[in-house]
Amino acid sequence: FLASKNFHQAFKYYSRLDDADKLCNTLVAWADEAYATERPLFFGRALLTLLAESKVNLARDLLFSCSGHVNDNIAAVGATQTPGTGGGAQSASLAVYHVGVTLTELAALPPHDRVNKPRLFILVYRRYASLFAQLDTKLLETLVKAGEAVFHFDSAGVPGGSAPRDAGPSPMALLQQMLTGGAPQAPQQPQRPAFDINTIMSLLGKMNAAQR
Repeated sequence: FLASKNFHQAFKYYSRLDDADKLCNTLVAWADEAYATERPLFFGRALLTLLAESKVNLARDLLFSCSGHVNDNIAAVGATQTPGTGGGAQSASLAVYHVGVTLTELAALPPHDRVNKPRLFILVYRRYASLFAQLDTKLLETLVKAGEAVFHFDSAGVPGGSAPRDAGPSPMALLQQMLTGGAPQAPQQPQRPAFDINTIMSLLGKMNAAQR
């Protein structure tokens, strides 16, 4: 499949074989066939796909194998950029990649009193669901499935979820209201949390360091 550039099938079967290096090779070849601005999207979507299949360890190994194949812009410095501002044509694709990286690291993190994984997933979902929906509704569905499979996310009544929007309020929906001060939110207009994904990644880094 890889030799014939049937990348989707190649990814599926290397995933079944739990071969992170071959998955990485597939993604590199797949991304080479697309626009350069889309490159991070392939890797972010792959991480989310593996999480949606509850393959946390494989997602973690893939992240390790592929980390050198994505040029990040978080700390980029250039003629028109200052450190940490990001931006540019790759911004949307990099946002998907950052979500994939963050959720993979969060999923792989050992249990810790200071880390409420379901709540952190809700914050990520509320901030990025709208962007994912604009890019690709299938991508939003993959994000939700990852939440369901790994973070006990109750998707009833939310965009990308498995239950219809007119379903009654779920416990997870009630929790989301609590996190936003009790005010109901229209599901198609996710509220931005008080901190962004870079803050979450920093927290995860500190937690990982504490485990070593």
